[in-house]
Amino acid sequence: MTRLYIINAAVCVGLILTGTAAWRLAPERLGAAERFCRNRFFGLVAGWVTLLMCVPHALVVSPAFLQNWLPVLALGLPVLCWFYLDYLAARAAAGLAILGAYEVIHLAFDCRLPGAAALTVGAWAVGIAGIWISGRPCTLRDWLRLGAAHRNWSRAAAGFFWLFAAGIAAATLAAALRPGSGDV
Repeated sequence: MTRLYIINAAVCVGLILTGTAAWRLAPERLGAAERFCRNRFFGLVAGWVTLLMCVPHALVVSPAFLQNWLPVLALGLPVLCWFYLDYLAARAAAGLAILGAYEVIHLAFDCRLPGAAALTVGAWAVGIAGIWISGRPCTLRDWLRLGAAHRNWSRAAAGFFWLFAAGIAAATLAAALRPGSGDV
């Protein structure tokens, strides 16, 4: 159970940082934001984190001959991506969004969190955005351009990320303080 609490705390930190980046988005900072989408170092590190988070989930559905190789593949694939893929940071951030959304939904229903339905809808929105970005990574660049051109879009996105992080934090704290929460 502690693992789920730690992952939710990491998701909250990620959402707060994403919301802060959205809030600070402006036309004069657009160049740096667009370069971030193609940042290979962040993509490599976030790719490792994402794939290592994915290994326990993949073990369940992998054939027996592949199970011993999953951690090796999780460490090696981001290195290959460094050389062969563009928009590496956008792809890795999309993977983190998908897995983060999954973990929020898992905790919401496993721990019977208050407001689980609202958290699930927010997690679906983040997960669908992650799927969209992973399929077409230049979408993140396009969304950044939209937010820089129209402040209302970037402010609305920041508000969504901050509100979602506050909801996750409040629900997780309520579940952790509930008597018998360690029994789940």
